[in-house]
Amino acid sequence: MSCSPFDLRDYFLKELSESETRQVANHTRTCSACREELERLRVTQQALLSLGDEEVPQRLAFVSGRVFDPSPWERVWSAIAGSRARLGFAAAMALSLVLVAFTMIRETTLEQRISQIQRDNLQVQQELKRAADSYDYSVRNELLLERSSYGERQ
Repeated sequence: MSCSPFDLRDYFLKELSESETRQVANHTRTCSACREELERLRVTQQALLSLGDEEVPQRLAFVSGRVFDPSPWERVWSAIAGSRARLGFAAAMALSLVLVAFTMIRETTLEQRISQIQRDNLQVQQELKRAADSYDYSVRNELLLERSSYGERQ
């Protein structure tokens, strides 16, 4: 409404103060445009009140149902998080997988370390043999004894 300082919807819904209500009532007695607007509001209210209460549909018919379906990850999460027992089981399973993976990695690392030590030992033995071959016979016998006892120390 452009001619009244108040909104006719507020007046119609009785949301104005008493003095504002009197001012709008006096104005609508003299203004035909505002009376017509009030009549339209009454007709709209009667039409809305004549409708029966209906349940709001969960899904709209023109929209595919897949839009409202949760994603596979959301379904898994809601299944797990919905129960403390399931959540505990999932946590224990994740911890078990981490421990198994860590053990496998650690065993691989340990095996690699052992093979590295064996290669180092072989290299030292070959170096000792070459050195022993290059010395004279008396020193060579001492080195051969040292070489034979080298493997026993480890």
